[in-house]
Amino acid sequence: MNDFTLGIQIMVIGMGVVFASLIGLTYLMEFMHRLFGEKEKEKDVTKSPAPAVSPEATSPEKDPASAEVPAEVIAAITAGLAAYLDTAAPIVGARIKVVRRQIPLPASTWGMAGRQDQMHMRQMG
Repeated sequence: MNDFTLGIQIMVIGMGVVFASLIGLTYLMEFMHRLFGEKEKEKDVTKSPAPAVSPEATSPEKDPASAEVPAEVIAAITAGLAAYLDTAAPIVGARIKVVRRQIPLPASTWGMAGRQDQMHMRQMG
């Protein structure tokens, strides 16, 4: 029974040291963030001016999925599809009706890895 209590004591001491170290690291990281994080943010803001946004690029609606897509973006997507499908001209009879983001934000790393794996397998086969 003496070995059992010694094992429990060592376990409790070990877990206490680990948790105390993790808490100490958390406070250290927070201190470092406060010490160095704000200065970098202020420097970045002062160095780079705010980009000019055209009124056509902004939408009064709050939902980005329902915002209108400019014609230049649709033309670029169509040109990209034509290049991917190795066609010189747009596909006859095909029209782009809706352009919307398919990957939810924030994107799941596992989901993106699965999609990339499937695309890679299609290119190989």
